[in-house]
Order: sequence, then structure tokens, then C-alpha cells
Amino acid sequence: MPTKDQINEALRAVIDPDSGLDVPAGCVSLSGEQALAFVRVRNIDPSADYGRIARQQFFVQLVMNKLLSAGTLLNPVKVVQLVGIGAGNVKTDSGLGTATMEKLALQLRSFGPNDLDFRVVPSRAQYVGDASYAVSYAGQSVALFDAIKNGTPLPDYGRQGTALTPSNVQTTVLNGTATPGLATQAEADLKAAGYPVVATGNAGSTSYAATVVYYNPGSLDKASLLAQVYGRATVAPLPPQIQASGDAVVAPSVTRRLLERFVGTGEPPLAPAVAVDVLTDREREVLALLARGLSNAEIAAAIYVGEGTVKTHVSRVLAKLGLRDRVQAVVYAYESGLVHAGARSTGKRPDGPS
Repeated sequence: MPTKDQINEALRAVIDPDSGLDVPAGCVSLSGEQALAFVRVRNIDPSADYGRIARQQFFVQLVMNKLLSAGTLLNPVKVVQLVGIGAGNVKTDSGLGTATMEKLALQLRSFGPNDLDFRVVPSRAQYVGDASYAVSYAGQSVALFDAIKNGTPLPDYGRQGTALTPSNVQTTVLNGTATPGLATQAEADLKAAGYPVVATGNAGSTSYAATVVYYNPGSLDKASLLAQVYGRATVAPLPPQIQASGDAVVAPSVTRRLLERFVGTGEPPLAPAVAVDVLTDREREVLALLARGLSNAEIAAAIYVGEGTVKTHVSRVLAKLGLRDRVQAVVYAYESGLVHAGARSTGKRPDGPS
């Protein structure tokens, strides 16, 4: 069920001079010109090109649904007419003539809406100066393109709306050291990074020399994502002697490595790759609260905005600073001096203006 903020956001008028989109508040039917403007929107969308790709795919899906529901591909006459329209409006390779397109269309007569599979190159947005770049996830991209080339089932990478995120990884934390409270500390770190922790406990051994992330059957991808929190953590199948729920089980050896090199050591913060000054005052405030471990709902309550607005701010912070996730955002907040151990979160840097 949508929240009040989401409903109000959905019902507002949208005007974008760059794309030509001009939509009044409420539910409307878009003309062909306005539908294309909707697809082309970029600058007013916090997800920028990724949002535009999603709208392009959505638009194509709606067109395909309409064509298929009208029985177009079952009617040879309509197929020829459709190909003629497409050939006159779409630029194709020199070897793809009208006759070839007609043949392809007729071969797709059994094609249905559920057979559509839209993908985007697995990647993230990253700002370098004032320019925005799409930085690919190399391993996921290679796996996806290899599957396409070899005609094998596609891995679940690059599918819009189903990207693997920390919130998808149900995690159990087990203390594999003699350090008391390490599992509780790791739980707090992971929750701050957006990972739901379903249980904590002891690993049954205190001899873990390095962090290990175990995975239950079918959850290798999720465990690999979780392992990125700990740098080069080992990823392995969950051994039978460990009984734990969730997708992944982490046995941290030194979870405090996430923050200990700059929290409470008295050492000066390192200079981050991107200056915090690229953020607006509100974005710095959100980052500071995030670094204190507040959830989106708690941040929303603290600054008197809707949770959806907080999510937008967090997305913009990550994109502008070239950060992968909330863990990196926490680290950045301390390294940049935006927050420091024992201080209240104001969103102001200790040595400068907000």
C-alpha cells in the first residue's frame, strides 16, 4: 500500500523543459509526443540515465503488450504493415532488410508479454568532478554477456527493478573470535549498511583468523555482495556443522576494521577522492545521520520529511560521491571529517561551514 508521501508525489504536476514533458497533476493519458518526452526525461530524475533506461524499457513493454494483445503477430497482413512502418522510422543495419524483418516477426507469433526480458549492463553511477559515469560491475557484466553469447540461461544480473541490494540479503552473524560483543557490533554495522540481520550468536570456534561469509544453497550471489563489506572476505558454502537461517552467515574476525582506523584513534581523517562540498546542505545532513546508524524512517522523522524523500537524498549522495552502498557512505562520512566519534550529527564539518 503506497504511503501518503508516495501518493502526493505521484499526483503532482511534472514539467521538464529539457525533454518537453508537461504533465498535469493526477492520472492522465499521454499523447504520442508526451509519451516520448516521458521516456526521454533525465535531468529531473535523481536516477538520471538509469531512470531513463527503465522508462525506455517500460515504454517498449507497453507497445509490445498492445501489439500482442491485438493479435498483430498472428495476422500476416498486419505484420507486413507493421514492418513497413518500422522500416520507415527506425534505422537498421544494412543487412537487415524488410523481408528479413517480416520473417523474424512471423517467427515470433508465439511470443508473449511474459517472454520479454529487459536488461541493463550491471553498473553503478559515479560522479567524477561534475561528470557522471556508469561504472560497470565487471564480474556480473562478463557473466551476463557470456550467457547471451553462449545461449545459456541468463544470470539474475542487470534486470531493472530486481537488482541485488543489501536489503535482499537475510544475514546471520556468528562471532568466530574470543572478542566479546563482536557479533553485536557486526550486527549494528550491517544494519547501518542496509543488511537485515535475522540472528546473532557464536560460531562454535574462536579460531577464525579472517572474516568468512558462508552461504546457504542458491545464495552465492548474495554472500558475494555481503563479502564486499569486509574487503577480501572468504566466501564459502555453509558447512553442515553450522546451523543458521538466512541467505548468508558472516563470521567476522575484526568487524571493527570498518571504522577503527579513523574512529577514536585521534588520527586525522584521510582526504576522500570527492570533496563533501559537492553535496547540498540537506544531503550532508542526511549523510551525517546515516553515518550515525539511523534508518531511512528515523532520518525522515529527524528532518521532518517523507521516507521517500530520504531515499532520494541517499541515492544522490551515493551517486555524487561515487560510493557503492551505505557502508562506504559511513566510512566516507568519518574520513571526510563530516562526523567524528563522540560528536552529535549536525551535518556540518568540524572545521568549516555547512
